Amino acid sequence: MNSLVKITGIALLGSAMAFTSCKKKGCTDPTATNYSIEAKKDDGSCQYANVVTPTNPSTPSAIKAIFLSNRNNDKETFTVNSEIQSQIVASKGTKITIPENAFVNASGTPITGNITLEVLEVHDQSSMIWYGLPTMSNGRILESGGELMVKAYANGQELGLANGVELDIEMPSDNYNPNMTLYYGVETKNQIGDVNWLLADSLGYDDSISYDSILYCDTVYYTYQEYDTLYAPFPPNWQSNYPNLDPNSVWYYIDSANNGNGMDTISVSFATGDTYTSFYLDCNNQTQNPNEGYDFDFGSLGWINCDFLYLPTGNTSGLDVVTPSDFTGANTEIYLHFSTINSVAEMEYSGSNLFETHYNGIPVGMQLTIVAISELNGTYYSSFTPITMTANHSETITMTATTIADIQNAINNL
Repeated sequence: MNSLVKITGIALLGSAMAFTSCKKKGCTDPTATNYSIEAKKDDGSCQYANVVTPTNPSTPSAIKAIFLSNRNNDKETFTVNSEIQSQIVASKGTKITIPENAFVNASGTPITGNITLEVLEVHDQSSMIWYGLPTMSNGRILESGGELMVKAYANGQELGLANGVELDIEMPSDNYNPNMTLYYGVETKNQIGDVNWLLADSLGYDDSISYDSILYCDTVYYTYQEYDTLYAPFPPNWQSNYPNLDPNSVWYYIDSANNGNGMDTISVSFATGDTYTSFYLDCNNQTQNPNEGYDFDFGSLGWINCDFLYLPTGNTSGLDVVTPSDFTGANTEIYLHFSTINSVAEMEYSGSNLFETHYNGIPVGMQLTIVAISELNGTYYSSFTPITMTANHSETITMTATTIADIQNAINNL
């Protein structure tokens, strides 16, 4: 039994440019405790002294709780029929193609009917800070082409993807770099809501990625019937096997390769009654302007990030930030907003009002902004301190009482 599917209007995108490497991977940072002299390509596995990654995340601080609320408020929701192939486009242009029968519950049972898909696009540094999503892998800086959350729910339960199923993601980005690869986000680093980015291939997922044009077309759904096909010479009494055959549904066509010569080139097809739903793309009236971006497969649900490990050349240094008394790691979050790369780093609290980077990966001479946000006794405080990085840089900041609205405006103006 064969399926005859009529699909018209499919837009063929440009060829993918996958980037791979045969170099030995490992930690290439000499300052790390697990530095490997044999490694030629850094895989994000470097570990550093004094950096503790708890197994069980703690309750989020008041500031992290605000970040989580921001994510929840800004996420988009889509209703998708899980039994058919479908496609959605989020507000910032991310296009997601979903195979049929893609979702399962926690016990692995396939989900039928409608499901709710949640999507959050995080493309710029201001959004990374506002959502509390720094681009870091095991304490090291990543340069990002964009972060994305995709989660699915049905009947109040979070879903996963069926075995072997992948979503096709096309994510707009003007931050093209051939070194980009895929990192998956693990939400167990420090506090609830923290995301540590890990290489996709280290978790067993495909990390190939391409950069190409994204064509936005209208998605047109249609229903088609499954067909039986019989090839001449026909089996004896084949017509009697189908007493309800409608002669009008019989299609005769000739195999052009044989120029129509010979009965064995003639086939007859007719509908059996089974129907299916699929879609095609109508590109005559594009709903958005064409864009460029990254195209990749997502073999899980949750967080994914297009990045590469930031490895600056020349002199680099770590950074210490000293806060006023009472402003500690329990009530204060500090991020670094870089002027020349699409990255946000998070600083770690070491005690005694000292926040540190714990790595020496910031180029001397780079301009950046120290963003400190705090809540103390019901009052919000912030500090936006621009600096030019120097060797062994230490910066003492002043916290000023403010409001959440003013903090958001300051973040958006970075």
